[in-house]
Amino acid sequence: MNIRVIAFTLLSSAALMMLMLSNGKTAPKPPPSNIVQDGETKKVEADKAAQGDAAQGDAAQGDAAQGDAAKEAAPQDGQPVEAKENAGSDSADSTSAEKNVIQPQAIASKRTVAQKFVTIGSLDPSTSYRYLITVNPIGGTIRRIEINFKDPKKEDFKYRDLENTGGYLGCLDCLDTPGGCLIRTVGHGTPAYQAKAANTEGGIQSGDILLAINDEPLTAAIEFDRWLEKSKAGDSVELSIKRSGTEGSLKFKVDLTRKPIEVVHPEFNEYAPKGTEYPESFQLSLLKPSDIPNAVWPEIDGGMSSQAWSVKETSENEIECRYDIAAEKLSQFNLEKLAVIKKFRLPKIAADLLHTLDSRNFHFEMDVEVLNESGNEQKVTYQLDGPSGLTTETWWYTQKIHGRSTAIGYSAGARDVIGSTNFQSFIFFGCQEITDGSLDSPPDPKFICSPFQTKESGRELKWVGVDAQYFNVTLIPRLNEAEKFNVNSLTAYPIGIVEKNKKYNRLTNCSFQLFKTLTLAPGTSAKQTFDIFAGPKDKRVLYHYGLDETRTFGWFAWFSKPLMWLLHFFYKITGSFSYGIAIVMLTVLVRSLMIPISRKAAINAQMMQLLQPQMQEIREKYKDNPEKQGLETRELFRKHRYNPLSGCFLGLMQLPIFLGLFRGLSVDIGLRDQPLIHGMQWCNNLSGPDQFLNWSSWMPSFLSDKVGFFGPYLNILPLVTVVLFLVQQKMFMPPPTDDQQRMMQKMLTFMMVIMGVMFFKVAAGLCIYFITSSIWGILERKLLPKPNIDPDKFALASASTSPSGGGFLSKAMSMVKDKTESAKNNINEMAERKQKNADRKKRLKHRDR
Repeated sequence: MNIRVIAFTLLSSAALMMLMLSNGKTAPKPPPSNIVQDGETKKVEADKAAQGDAAQGDAAQGDAAQGDAAKEAAPQDGQPVEAKENAGSDSADSTSAEKNVIQPQAIASKRTVAQKFVTIGSLDPSTSYRYLITVNPIGGTIRRIEINFKDPKKEDFKYRDLENTGGYLGCLDCLDTPGGCLIRTVGHGTPAYQAKAANTEGGIQSGDILLAINDEPLTAAIEFDRWLEKSKAGDSVELSIKRSGTEGSLKFKVDLTRKPIEVVHPEFNEYAPKGTEYPESFQLSLLKPSDIPNAVWPEIDGGMSSQAWSVKETSENEIECRYDIAAEKLSQFNLEKLAVIKKFRLPKIAADLLHTLDSRNFHFEMDVEVLNESGNEQKVTYQLDGPSGLTTETWWYTQKIHGRSTAIGYSAGARDVIGSTNFQSFIFFGCQEITDGSLDSPPDPKFICSPFQTKESGRELKWVGVDAQYFNVTLIPRLNEAEKFNVNSLTAYPIGIVEKNKKYNRLTNCSFQLFKTLTLAPGTSAKQTFDIFAGPKDKRVLYHYGLDETRTFGWFAWFSKPLMWLLHFFYKITGSFSYGIAIVMLTVLVRSLMIPISRKAAINAQMMQLLQPQMQEIREKYKDNPEKQGLETRELFRKHRYNPLSGCFLGLMQLPIFLGLFRGLSVDIGLRDQPLIHGMQWCNNLSGPDQFLNWSSWMPSFLSDKVGFFGPYLNILPLVTVVLFLVQQKMFMPPPTDDQQRMMQKMLTFMMVIMGVMFFKVAAGLCIYFITSSIWGILERKLLPKPNIDPDKFALASASTSPSGGGFLSKAMSMVKDKTESAKNNINEMAERKQKNADRKKRLKHRDR
């Protein structure tokens, strides 16, 4: 048996195990941390209240609230509330939300609101803004965050939507209307905004009705979406637009582009129950705190999340959303004259920092202010929800790594919740932990800041966010040096569980809820400013926000980080031409440094081949005495100083390098959207499968589904990798000497095929490493000098140590020696004869003269 193959098998098996651990396997529920164990959870049903027709506002409320009035089924007046009883929590502050853990569910009502949306920022690279942000007046929430970061070398968006390969016109939020599609959003700098018409100035506007594309009538928004999917970036199209106050239709010429990444967008889950809708980002509501132990803190006005807020643009880069709570709602809780204000503000970026990642320019600001306009002191608690609908691109093939090393058996999801307090620097709750057991009952709360935490440092929040594979949205309180931001509680929770479908649990929309109690003096307000980081998990960016720990590589980070540094170094010295070439260079460097190890493995394999005959002789001689057979075999190995496990040790030495590289290529955002060869549609994303052909339309669903064995694409690079593995095995594995070895070799071949299935959806960059490494191994064995073992010394040692007094091996080595000497004699005789002929010719030539 070739020890090199054994070592490779062990390495592959270990890697396969690591893959399985990070691929969505359900683990047993861990005991809750920072929670009193004898607490009992009670669920209190909130009252349902139907909301009537919601007026969309008037001009005084800004453009956001204009438009037709629309009917909307409101959610429950209060969301389902979880109360946590604890007989032993007397030491906790009784005035805080210690006993409350609110678990909001997905809004089940179907909305057909015709309101317009407001945007701030721009996608135009000539402006000084990083984002185009869409604000929804319903609930005063953020609907969408698009990143405007241009690649200066390609003059295109650096962070593009990998799942949307069609053309991009702008996120128009179209709604079906008689005769066409009502456009509700037109962001500054989008192709729609920059569109041109013959008889009007400016581009397409919010409130326009899209009638046709290239003279093809549109009757529904779904038709528009399907048309965009079939289009391509660079296409020039003509849109027919109906605008209020104009006769006939306007013809706009639009040049489509690639779609930029939406870090946050309206959540849509094709695997969720039909009709399910989800709350949007940074929803805010007020609760009435209670001094009664174990009491439920009710929501003061459930309409805050379902009714239109007053929205106005206070400046070019700021939007203010205000909600005044109705007097009849306040009177139920002996409160009066309360209002809530949320402001979203975009900082301007200096021109020299606009196109660099090494800066603190991937955030916007949010102010949360509660106003007490009465003449009495009042106490309220505000509940701030985190981002909803974080991007889930690549969720079906990426290997996201759990950020907590002690969470053995758990894997991360498409969206996980992270946080940091003064008590614990990094907290990570994976999607599986958050949704654990939620298919049958509400999940246990996962506390980032526990209401039962007696230490004040445990409630002192530094930051909290939602983490995706390559992007992150984090809420960072802005504080002065002496200030602290203490909260009552902070929990990670799931939104809209995908019921009875465990395969898609890792796709669950997860976020967080923050509770903070305020005591407001008469005629005063309490205000808190947050920096909201919304950007790529690039180490240069994360460093400036103190979020370095969110870029996790798992146990082998001490190998992954230097390997990724070398990869980026090679990418730079090649003129940033291709990460594929950088991976080849990195592989050559690693394999070159491992030449002593591979040469040792080759010598080991040669020794094993020379010892095979004598081992076979021992097996035949002591076939009825396994103990004696093992003893003689070990004695044979000892005499020849051969360790059969050394090949395995050599393989295990390579395991950290392999896993470190695997983790690095799976996590590093540098490979995202990077092609193997520029200009080719195939293999245009080295962080994912090469996606040669979409076969989902004719392959069985259990194979071509996103969570199937192969996925929706035929990938070429994994097939090339497996073929090279099999070729390498065929070339260098010695012929079997018995049935046992023959069976083992067949099993190894079968394992290679199984590995090809398991690795079918790995990153193309990792396949490039495998292919380069296999070709290097073949060339190394073929071109480099073979390791020589002195047959004379080996034969002499065999003759003196053979248990049969010489045996087959000594005879074979003697025959080899005789043939070698005979060959040498023949060569000497031929040389002498050749010399004699040359002398004879010289004499004849001299005589003729």
